[in-house]
Amino acid sequence: MIKIKIDKNKLNEPVFKLWFKELNEKEERFLKRVLIESKEIQGSYKYEIPIKFLLPIINNIGKENIKIEIKENVFEINIKKLKYILNEMIENRNKKLSIIIR
Repeated sequence: MIKIKIDKNKLNEPVFKLWFKELNEKEERFLKRVLIESKEIQGSYKYEIPIKFLLPIINNIGKENIKIEIKENVFEINIKKLKYILNEMIENRNKKLSIIIR
């Protein structure tokens, strides 16, 4: 299970935080590069990942194993529109991405 949280930093820029539990071999191989370039943080999420890895993570990891949590007011667009955009990004797969808005 992989969780990605989209939050704001002090400069009001989007920050992507990553948490994972058990990974299979394919996911572990893929995330190795992500973890090398990410910054380790304290808290419930373990890593702060660069934005360039968000889409590859979504496309290469099974959708049933990813949850995205979006803190409200992170983006200046409507949350429903953002949820629609993220689901459109992964439209080529059959399963929808689980998105939690808090």
